[in-house]
Amino acid sequence: MSQLHEKSLLPTTQIQPTVVSTHPRLATVGQFIAVTLIWSFTPLAAVWTVNELHWAWGLFLRFSLAIPLVYICLLYFKLKLTCNAKALLSYAAGAIGLFGSMAFCYLGATRVPSSMISIIYATAPLWSGLIAVFILKQERFLILQWVGLLLAIFGLVLTLGLATEEIQLDMLGVAYQIIAVLLYVLSMFAVNKIKAEIHPIVQTTGSTLVSWLGYLGLIAFFTLKHQHSYRTYKHR
Repeated sequence: MSQLHEKSLLPTTQIQPTVVSTHPRLATVGQFIAVTLIWSFTPLAAVWTVNELHWAWGLFLRFSLAIPLVYICLLYFKLKLTCNAKALLSYAAGAIGLFGSMAFCYLGATRVPSSMISIIYATAPLWSGLIAVFILKQERFLILQWVGLLLAIFGLVLTLGLATEEIQLDMLGVAYQIIAVLLYVLSMFAVNKIKAEIHPIVQTTGSTLVSWLGYLGLIAFFTLKHQHSYRTYKHR
């Protein structure tokens, strides 16, 4: 018993300290770099696409390429696409951000430069905070948060108010981009509200498929519209 008592009195400094793994830090850095690259090149891709193709065709092709990629992710992580009513509703909510938001983003890209798209999309946390406080009543801002909010609004107004000989903003294009951001934010709230409890990759796959169907409908609409315009012009 005395030996056990002596062992229990050993100083804790003799215990080897736990070494914190550096992997979480590397993962955080990798995520930061990935997000930066995505939001740097996405506006550029939108502007480049609409300069070569009709914006609806650009989105249809983009999501057509995305579908095989998300299915590869499903196979790699051994996941299955959930098809119950709640999951389908969650996919539709996610499609608000993929179909609705991207449609207005590409439509606005025909009028504003890629730099302005990046600036407006960077205000997504601002809009999500305003919706959470004033509409959903989920949050309450502290004084410093209100100060930050006012500074953000002032910066946005200052940026959108720039107008020189080199910079001429198309306000309709800006409005399209703001609508795109609002749909993007509302989509996140809608998915969170539904709480389908499905894997994020499954959610992304389902929303991508729903969005692809939406773009397929857009292509059909614009094709019929073009054919009707051509026939009207031909019979003049």
